[in-house]
Amino acid sequence: MLWARRVIINDMIDTYRRTKKHRTLSMPTDFTGSQIEHGSSDLNAGDLALNAEYLLEMINSLPEIQRQVFNLHAIDDYPHKEIAEKLGMTEGTSKWYLSEARKTLRKKLATFSKRNITKIKI
Repeated sequence: MLWARRVIINDMIDTYRRTKKHRTLSMPTDFTGSQIEHGSSDLNAGDLALNAEYLLEMINSLPEIQRQVFNLHAIDDYPHKEIAEKLGMTEGTSKWYLSEARKTLRKKLATFSKRNITKIKI
């Protein structure tokens, strides 16, 4: 019986480690409140500088097909099979366009944070 208990405990530990990255709690931040006015340390410089309009601008600056695939997959939650059918491409091509869109957005976010973090004083 002790071995069964140990197997169950090890399985629970493995499951926790596998899903740990998905367990982060994300709370919406209100940028209009008094937290910012008083220089609260709860917000980092990226939170203060990055807003929804800028993110939408970054997404809209993607090439047309990348933007369509990104919006359908990341925002509308369509699987690649349906995206491929809608846009007349293969499933692999849909995955490639999503990957390229993510790479482009990562580069833009990295450039944004390097440029704007130094301007913000907390």
